[in-house]
Amino acid sequence: PISLLGSDTKTFRTRLFAFGDCCVEDNMDANSCQSPMSPGSSPTPWHDEHPSIRNFDTCCQYNADQNNAKDEPPAKKPSSPTLAPFLLVAVGLAPFATNLQVFIRVLMHPWSQIPTDVAPGIIYLLASALAASCIDVTALLRMFFDLRIAAKSPGEHLLSKCLGHSLGSRTIAAYVVTLNWIAALGVLNSALWLSLVNPITNYSKMEPPSSEVAYKIVSGDLQLNSLARRGSEQFWESYYGTGCAFYLAISFVMHSTELAGIGKEWLWKKGIAYLACGLVLGLFGGYFLEGTRLQAGTVLLLHGLLPWLFYKLQSSSENTPKIGNPVGLPKMVGILCGLSMVCAVVLRILKSLPGTTDSDKDMSQHSDPAHGIHLQFCEEPYTFTSWASQGFSMVFHLPYIPVLGSLISVLRGRRLTEDFAKLLVLQTVFQCWTSFGHYLPDPRVWKITECSIMLACLWLIQYFKATSDFPAWLDVRKVVLGYWAWSLMVFYFFGLITLIFAHAVILPILGWLYHKELNLGSLVSMRAKLVGVYLLMFVVALITVESLFCQTLLSWYPLPYHVPFDITFFQVFAAWLLYTAHTAQCKKLKDV
Repeated sequence: PISLLGSDTKTFRTRLFAFGDCCVEDNMDANSCQSPMSPGSSPTPWHDEHPSIRNFDTCCQYNADQNNAKDEPPAKKPSSPTLAPFLLVAVGLAPFATNLQVFIRVLMHPWSQIPTDVAPGIIYLLASALAASCIDVTALLRMFFDLRIAAKSPGEHLLSKCLGHSLGSRTIAAYVVTLNWIAALGVLNSALWLSLVNPITNYSKMEPPSSEVAYKIVSGDLQLNSLARRGSEQFWESYYGTGCAFYLAISFVMHSTELAGIGKEWLWKKGIAYLACGLVLGLFGGYFLEGTRLQAGTVLLLHGLLPWLFYKLQSSSENTPKIGNPVGLPKMVGILCGLSMVCAVVLRILKSLPGTTDSDKDMSQHSDPAHGIHLQFCEEPYTFTSWASQGFSMVFHLPYIPVLGSLISVLRGRRLTEDFAKLLVLQTVFQCWTSFGHYLPDPRVWKITECSIMLACLWLIQYFKATSDFPAWLDVRKVVLGYWAWSLMVFYFFGLITLIFAHAVILPILGWLYHKELNLGSLVSMRAKLVGVYLLMFVVALITVESLFCQTLLSWYPLPYHVPFDITFFQVFAAWLLYTAHTAQCKKLKDV
């Protein structure tokens, strides 16, 4: 045994431990060295399967190699070829060919002098670049001069992870830089072409910056931006140039979040600065005017999807700061903006049907500028009463049920809870204010719609507060501010009917998705929730049909077609909300 296992102690131990693994215990012979067996099978001489193994040394070495192989991690299988490279090439070639075609047309177009709006356009682009530099100069430089292209260890690119690592980070960086340059040239070519085919008429020479020029630009009297100029909507280059500009904005945000991470610090510092600069540039670029308002609203809603997108891309990275919100703030904002965009598209399709009218366009179903009449809802002015523009609608807006319920509670000596008392006050003020709006011949002078939207937001949030057991970390004030911002933005860019339609779609979906995290409606039964959702959808369907087919209905017979919505929403639906809120408060007091 000593001559077999080795004379020194180290060799003896090694071969002794391996000896038990390689050979059968009752027959210490080289021919008994066995291969692994399955349960119930008979031993098989090792050298029958492996003729080259004839002694204990080779047998034990083979066994040791097999054990080491088990301890090593399995080798990665080579990734199968994907379509990502071909798709990226196609995406890059399409704008490149478009730029080339537009540039050739610019060169072939007969023009004797440079258009007068070219110099202000260059100043506008330089101002945009300066604003981006103030927000994140490193991200701006990386957009067009990414040093990772020449780096030996470029690190992981954000899009490389998104594409499943089918392309290297260096390749992705070079591709993104190339696409950014193509998009920048797309903006320049489109703007120059539109300056030639849709020239400005009231700007013959370059004027120095002044408050008067700024006011003309903001009001729309002076449209220096050829992409958003009145008349440019009939050219596809206007949409292509705006799309390229929007892509550059997305690329800038992507590079900035890749450097800093989409955490709270980025959202509250760079994110707010980016939004403020974008609004100012959009205001002076003419994107908030009537002709381009829908386009600008779509771009803003698409921006709402970016936090969710970048957060999902960076969520698997260990070094990326996380927002840490229990309900997922980026996801909620993304869902809100995405559903708003879907609702706007659906309403746009419905407004194109034959026999429909777009009351959101001028906020007026009945317009008589000579007498100062501008009314949006479907009741002919002063037809039924001479002292109110829309008398029937005004009557059915009044808060009969809240006032009556409050009087009964006071007379019976019952004390209302704080949440329910606030709900009664807000509902009373909201209904009185909207009723006053039907008294006026032109509600736009008093900003009736804008104030009604803000009151309705407070009313709905107070209702959810009265019927829910919100977690302690939820700041209701921030929810109110965010709700106001979203509602006013949708109203301004898409119209009141789109905002009302979006509520019928978004509120049930958000309530279903976040009822556990926020305890939304936890004090209300499922049956009450379903009844409320059905009532909400019914009243939204009423006002949608009324606003779209108002002129058709009035041509049949002049009735106050806005009254069914007023009765259903301000009397039936509002009473149902009060009833469920009162029941929820009673349940809360009983549980306490």
